[in-house]
Amino acid sequence: MAESIIYQLNCNQRHDKCFYIKLKKSKAHIIILGYNNRRYYLLRSLLASFHPISSGWVGENIFLLSESSLYILTIPSFTLVQVPLPAYKIIDILFFSFEKGYIYSSIIDPDYIDFYFKSNSTSDIKIASYKISEKKTLFFKSSSLQFEPCIILNYLKEFKIAHEQNIYDIFNGHKLKIVHSELHSKISIDENCITTVFGCIDRGFFFGEKIIYTYSSLIQPSTVRMHITNVSTVRNSINNQSKKHIFSISYNDNNIASPFYHLSRLEKTKKGTIVMLHGGPAARYSNRFDQMAYSLANAGYSIHLLNYPGSTGYGYAYQKKLYGNAGTFDCNAVISYLNSLSQKDASLPLYLIGDSYGAFLAILVLLKASKNISKVYALNAFTDIRYQFLFSNARAVITKYFPEITSTKIRQINPIDLVAKGQLKDCLLIINGLDDLYCPKEQLIQFQSISGCDVILMPNYPHYKIDPAETDKITRIILEDMRGKRE
Repeated sequence: MAESIIYQLNCNQRHDKCFYIKLKKSKAHIIILGYNNRRYYLLRSLLASFHPISSGWVGENIFLLSESSLYILTIPSFTLVQVPLPAYKIIDILFFSFEKGYIYSSIIDPDYIDFYFKSNSTSDIKIASYKISEKKTLFFKSSSLQFEPCIILNYLKEFKIAHEQNIYDIFNGHKLKIVHSELHSKISIDENCITTVFGCIDRGFFFGEKIIYTYSSLIQPSTVRMHITNVSTVRNSINNQSKKHIFSISYNDNNIASPFYHLSRLEKTKKGTIVMLHGGPAARYSNRFDQMAYSLANAGYSIHLLNYPGSTGYGYAYQKKLYGNAGTFDCNAVISYLNSLSQKDASLPLYLIGDSYGAFLAILVLLKASKNISKVYALNAFTDIRYQFLFSNARAVITKYFPEITSTKIRQINPIDLVAKGQLKDCLLIINGLDDLYCPKEQLIQFQSISGCDVILMPNYPHYKIDPAETDKITRIILEDMRGKRE
């Protein structure tokens, strides 16, 4: 299991400073690198008392967002200053001033990027919105706010270029382009390929005379690399970290249900098959490190990571298919996939693990087609669509993906309406945070009283997990339960 993770690599506009975050033993280290006179050096390493879930450069300073606070790390004094927390989830901060406030971008709906202004004394003011599918920008006028539209237009110009799941950067007249395929990432400068790596590159930038990037694969934890950018000595090499003598990794998009990744360890006897469902549902599995999947594969299970309808990265039509149809297209796709697996090897136990929306989907699949499923593990789950609509922080997801909340269709896809007394005893385990605002515990307690399923409510367990120690803790619970040794 991974002892640390590296994430949130970011480079400033002058490309002479960059930072990344290394999370190890529940502590976040912010590592800032500098470049000057053809020399690379460690500028500063800071230990944070929180886990940043979003970060980036804003001018020559760094913003760091935790679950409950927003900080500006000022350079060069290297002091953390807490600023008012915005109302919505920050993707990037476009402008910041200690006197005036800041402008930030947020993606609440997968079809839109919204832009807000937040000051010390006012609530968030929506100043612009960009519809991704139509590439249209709408600005909202406010007499109390003066801002330059070019701040947002320049941000969107970069977003439009990078929207096709690729990475771009421009510096000193040269263009960096990182293109992802299902299993590899190709790095090119000025259209010349300089290297191909096995796995997914998450971030990449020009940094001085080199390219700096972070990457991982399904079996390789995230790491930082630097590559010389001298285009006169371009070479096309493949850095293959697949370790095929130990693991098997494959990708398949020809399945009748959904594209999927398969991960297994070759020399271990297979103990069972596990199908994993991501959250979102606007997300996807790719060839990047997933700590739980790796740990379960290393323990001898055959892992299938399913990108059911609604997943991103397969075109807008595939993503949009789930709008207003949640619990139907996706549920049928998962059931179809499970049926195909059971036909291949009915002797192995078949498990289903879902996270957040994927947990809801896993529970729904269990209620509709439990025949071939040995057990479902639902993490950060919700079990009552109406309750989610009324009382959770995920109301926007319910509105976007499900039928009208008053529709009779809700009863056909709502777990609390479908479950019978004691129906899920010994075949469902729900693990949620005690204070999860996205999937509140009250609905789970009611669902448990009817279904007979097991529910574990864990303190200090965030809905969005970053700390590898938290993931390891949940993985151990699942493995012990599969082995019949959980207390």
